[in-house]
Amino acid sequence: MALGMAMAPTQTSMSLSSCSTSSELVASSGRFVLGKKLGAGAFGEVFVGKDLEKCRYVAIKLESSKSNHRFLEVEAQACRRLAHSGYVPDVHWYESWQGGSMMVSDLQGPSLEALLTLNRRPFGLKTVLTLADQM
Repeated sequence: MALGMAMAPTQTSMSLSSCSTSSELVASSGRFVLGKKLGAGAFGEVFVGKDLEKCRYVAIKLESSKSNHRFLEVEAQACRRLAHSGYVPDVHWYESWQGGSMMVSDLQGPSLEALLTLNRRPFGLKTVLTLADQM
């Protein structure tokens, strides 16, 4: 699942009001808290998370060191090069360790697949043309 395909933060059970942790899993020296898993694929898992330092929702992508293909670092570099383009999420953090790697980026809206499911019908011509123009 690509990072641009995360659910909106309003659909999670996490609260930013306190920006504190309870029993949630904390990543990267206590700055980021993992929340609900949004999806998984051949290249890792994506979670909604909280950035406790900046008190905002983020997308956290984890890649295991056991993965046959280690692409998260390359993805983070590519996203940083395209930063502020409006087409890819901004990367706020990347780190790797012996067990794997983690990339933290902007949390995006729902995936096209989720929107199709929500609408329970194919997109209309106007929507398809708008999407094609944005891609």
